[in-house]
Amino acid sequence: GDLLLHYDSKGKYNLTLVKELLAEVGGARIGARVTATNGGMAGRLEARRDLGGKAQGSYSVQNSVGEYDMTKAAHSGTITAPLGNGKASLKLSHNAVTSGVYGSFAQDLAGGQLDLRLSREGAAFGQEAAHKGAALGSALGYNASFSRSLDDKLPIDSRVLIGADELGVYGKLTAGRDVSDGVRASYEARARAELKGKHKKEFVHSVSLSGKLGYGS
Repeated sequence: GDLLLHYDSKGKYNLTLVKELLAEVGGARIGARVTATNGGMAGRLEARRDLGGKAQGSYSVQNSVGEYDMTKAAHSGTITAPLGNGKASLKLSHNAVTSGVYGSFAQDLAGGQLDLRLSREGAAFGQEAAHKGAALGSALGYNASFSRSLDDKLPIDSRVLIGADELGVYGKLTAGRDVSDGVRASYEARARAELKGKHKKEFVHSVSLSGKLGYGS
């Protein structure tokens, strides 16, 4: 495994041990990660398994630093599989406070990348009853975006992204080119328009120059 130790002059330390393949059980590959700090220890155990048909599944459980009550541990399960010309993923997560369901789908489209995401987050199982009906919230989120390189349309390195989420619509344009040996000019423009609440609109753009410093031979 891999061992990493960080220690500073104030006596704070972080010792991390990672073992990507701890064991194989029933076709599942088990990995582990343990971290020790001044505040306590945290551990993560993860199992991965091929499910056939290029589908893969994973499950993990972990505690936060210094919290050793396993009823408060965070659990997460994910299944990914090919779907049509793309790849789909479904994730379920749960901890002592919240639970969530997350789905995604991505595929190449018209020379670019289509990315669709849908999620629902809310109180952890049983928390509604524990709080006697208090409104803990259940949020539905989504994000649909399309990104594409414009290198075949413009004489510079460039890329555009457009999308929409539960708050509104947004876009981003980046471009850059070498202006001389070791010097590169970059431009970025970002825009967002909220369709709910105060209907805020935002547009930000920037230009930057970057170069390498050093001695040539």
